[in-house]
Amino acid sequence: MNKKPSGEVESSKKKDIFTIIAYFAITFVVAFVAAFVYIVQNPDIDVEELVLPAWAEFTPMIIMLLVFGALYFKQIMADFKRLSRKNIKFLATILVALLAVGLGLEYLFNFLNIPIGNQESVTEIFRQSAIIGTIITVLYAPIVEEIVFRKALSGVIKNTTAFIAASALIFGLMHLSGVATIIYILIGLLLAIAYIKTEKNLAATITLHAAYNIVGVILLLLAL
Repeated sequence: MNKKPSGEVESSKKKDIFTIIAYFAITFVVAFVAAFVYIVQNPDIDVEELVLPAWAEFTPMIIMLLVFGALYFKQIMADFKRLSRKNIKFLATILVALLAVGLGLEYLFNFLNIPIGNQESVTEIFRQSAIIGTIITVLYAPIVEEIVFRKALSGVIKNTTAFIAASALIFGLMHLSGVATIIYILIGLLLAIAYIKTEKNLAATITLHAAYNIVGVILLLLAL
């Protein structure tokens, strides 16, 4: 494998750092501004029952999808071209593991009547607009989250074991939603392993993530 010139490596690292900072800044700043504006306009509202307006939920997602998608477009396209049959077979195996962990634990928690934090909110998004829900689930999540939690994070954390652990944990905590956090940590773990095993192929994990989410969307739409 040819090594990248030092200048190119440094430029790539700066882009990865920018991506991580921008992700958290856009996510939390927009939410904070929206909450502040909403509270000012509705001073009598109970903060614990505060529900952010739709624009606060979707605006940062659209911004990041466009910005990060443009920043990493060339790499994603190049990575699609270098996907091998071996990679695809491996991804199929990981997809089965993802479905077993994600959907399997979800059904187990439901069977045990253990509430899953994000289930109701996701279902409500699809009830309001199946199109918006599908865009968020099938486009935004796979592209933006794989860029941030796999590509950018691996560019900053060079140790493989530390990267896999950090990727899984941060991915899970960013989806903080009760017992479902456990599911997301395990999903993040499998996606991080897939990223490393495919020689850091961003297109591979985006495809894997999208495939997993598509199955979830189909099952959710059938249940509505």
